[in-house]
Amino acid sequence: MMFKKILFVIPDMLQGGAEKVVSVMANHWSAKGHLVSILQFNDAPSYFPLDKKINLQSLHSAKRSVWIFGFLVNNYLRTINYFKQVRKIKPDIIISFTDNANIYCLLYNHLLKIPVVITQRTNPHHHTLHGMIDWLPKRMYRRANAMVVQTNQTLSIYRDLSIKLPEKTAVIYNPLPASAFNSSFSGERKKIILAVGRLNNSHKHFDKMIDIFYAIGDQEWQLHIAGDGPDRQMLEDRIRELKMETSIFLLGGIQHLSDLYKSAKIFVLTSKFEGFPNSLCEAMANGCACISYDCSTGPSEMIRSGINGILVESENAEAFARALTDLTKDEELIQRFSTEAVKIKELLFEDKIMNQWEMLIDDVLQSEK
Repeated sequence: MMFKKILFVIPDMLQGGAEKVVSVMANHWSAKGHLVSILQFNDAPSYFPLDKKINLQSLHSAKRSVWIFGFLVNNYLRTINYFKQVRKIKPDIIISFTDNANIYCLLYNHLLKIPVVITQRTNPHHHTLHGMIDWLPKRMYRRANAMVVQTNQTLSIYRDLSIKLPEKTAVIYNPLPASAFNSSFSGERKKIILAVGRLNNSHKHFDKMIDIFYAIGDQEWQLHIAGDGPDRQMLEDRIRELKMETSIFLLGGIQHLSDLYKSAKIFVLTSKFEGFPNSLCEAMANGCACISYDCSTGPSEMIRSGINGILVESENAEAFARALTDLTKDEELIQRFSTEAVKIKELLFEDKIMNQWEMLIDDVLQSEK
C-alpha cells in the first residue's frame, strides 16, 4: 500500500453505522503501522474503541444552528479549523463519510489539492444535508478523486437522480471484523427475536416491530431491542399500553453485541431504508435466522430469500407478521437459515474488504502522480 497518512472526516464518532465502519477501518490501518487521523465536526469522544495511536480531533463546529446565523457561524468555524488541522496532519489521502463531510471536503480541497475519496453511507434519497446545500451533490460529487458506495442499488439510485459520480466509483461492502462474531459465548439460543439499532421510529420502525410481535401472540417468545435514541419513551409507552412488559425488553445501547446475537434465534430488521445495515450482517455472521424488509438499500445484497433468510415486501407489516409467525414455529427452518447465514463472513471478511479499499486508494494516488 502506497499511502501512509490517512485522514477520515466525519460529522461525529457517536453510535451509528458509518461511525462504526470508520472505527474498523481506522483501527485496521493503524494496526498495520499507518498514521491515522479522524476529524469530526463535534467535540464528543468516540463511542467505538479506537487504537491509542489514532489521532482524533474536533472541528468544534457542531453547535445547534439557529436560523441562518448559526449555520454561518458553524461553517466559519468548520472552515478555519479544517484548514488548520489538515495542514498540520498533511495526509496522503482524505476519506470522507456521509454527505455533509463529502461536500465540505470537496469544497475545501479545491484549494488544498489533497486527493479525496467520498463515500455514501445511506440511501441517497434520504440524505441529511441542510436545505441550503442539498443541491450540491449534483454539482460536486463528480469532482472527487473517487467514490465508494455500499451497494449496487445505490449506484442505480444515483443514475435515477441524474447525479454524475467520479470515474473511479466502486461498490465496497462494509468490513466485518472478527470481533463482530468471535465470542466465548457457550449458552444455547433462546426463543428471542432480536432487533438492533438507533431508536428512531421514522427510520427503523421499532414501533411497528412491537406491533408485529404483539400480533404473533406467542407467549413463549420474547422481543429484545438493543439500542438507544430519541423515541425510547414512545416505545416504552407502547409496550405498557399493550401490557407486554414481560415479553418486550428495551436493552439500551450495547457496544459488544456478539453474545447477544448468539443468544437469539431470530433477528428482525423493519427499517424504512438503510445503507448497508451492519446489524443485519453481524446477526447473520453470528448465526441468527434473519427476516428483513426488502428496503433499499442493503438487505437484498445480503439475504437470498428462502436460502439464508427471508425478505419481505418493504413496509408490508401483515406479510412480515405472517413470515415471522411461520418461522417461530419451524425449528428446522431456523437451523437451516442459521447454517447458511454465517457464510456471509466469507463475503465481508475484514482483510478482504480492506484490500479492496487499498487497491482503490493506490489507484487514486497513482493517477495523481
